[in-house]
Amino acid sequence: MQKQKHVQKTCAKVMCKIGWLLPVILFMTLVVSCTTSKEAITATKMEKSSGTNSERQKDKDDNFHFMEDGRVAKYPGGMKSLVSFLSKNIKYPAIAQKKGDQGRVLVQVIINKKGRVRSPKILKSVSPELDQEALRVVRLLSNWEPAFQRGHTVNIKFTVPVTFHL
Repeated sequence: MQKQKHVQKTCAKVMCKIGWLLPVILFMTLVVSCTTSKEAITATKMEKSSGTNSERQKDKDDNFHFMEDGRVAKYPGGMKSLVSFLSKNIKYPAIAQKKGDQGRVLVQVIINKKGRVRSPKILKSVSPELDQEALRVVRLLSNWEPAFQRGHTVNIKFTVPVTFHL
């Protein structure tokens, strides 16, 4: 008899401890499913709006906004070849060496539909001398494999980091 009462008390304690867990789990499931639905709706709206705009919208440089279903422009031989070309062709300006100037110049270019470098501009400057050398070397880059989007070649902006160190 005492064993039966002890078992009943133990079961009651366990039920009290676990009993609150079920409503909490149900509540959390409801919250998560509602949040996921809202995120999915928002993501779908964003995809629809950005997809139609990016297909039609061009910026002032006649560049398409690149989307995930395409391929970016590629330098022949890949990034390793690009870095090799830059390191072989950079001539450190004597004035910049005397001043002790060093750092990374960021040059933005447009790789056009034919794979040619167009409109280089400095995004991050170090010094006028290093900037000019970076522009000179980047202008020498040619014959890129152009970017593709939806089966067509497109213009694309590409940033080339040119590092100078003494």
